[in-house]
Amino acid sequence: MKVYRVLFGFLLSIMFMTANAMAVDMELTDIFGKKYQLEDYRGKWLVLNYWATWCPPCREEIPMLVDYDNQHKNVQVMGINYEPGIEVTELQEFVDNYFVSYPNIMANRKIINVFGIPKGLPMTVFVDPEGKIVKHYTGLLNESLLNRITQKTDE
Repeated sequence: MKVYRVLFGFLLSIMFMTANAMAVDMELTDIFGKKYQLEDYRGKWLVLNYWATWCPPCREEIPMLVDYDNQHKNVQVMGINYEPGIEVTELQEFVDNYFVSYPNIMANRKIINVFGIPKGLPMTVFVDPEGKIVKHYTGLLNESLLNRITQKTDE
């Protein structure tokens, strides 16, 4: 029985590594009903930021993420609200009050299956210009860290 568990764990890890090596593509719908196809962002970095309205570090990094998204044409920031039970109208009001200009999506099973469950909030998933997940970062972001990851030219 132990051999089967080890083999199952090994197979899961191979599947996860293979999934990360493949380009991600999915359609996402933001809290205002606008649809986004991730494939349309090939050539840009995607910065997918898991957050919640009750999370102080999440709220703290919003203005920096808005500025970064506006100032870097090779980057697209998207918020993924990880807050089960929040009403979409409450989330829309929060986004409007915080002047969040990048798209915000409510987390769902499809998103979790592709990008993972956050180990803490905020958590950010970096998808390179080829559409491959290259990094998960848990904690408060800063511009220096964003630049180090999204300005890499060869890896």
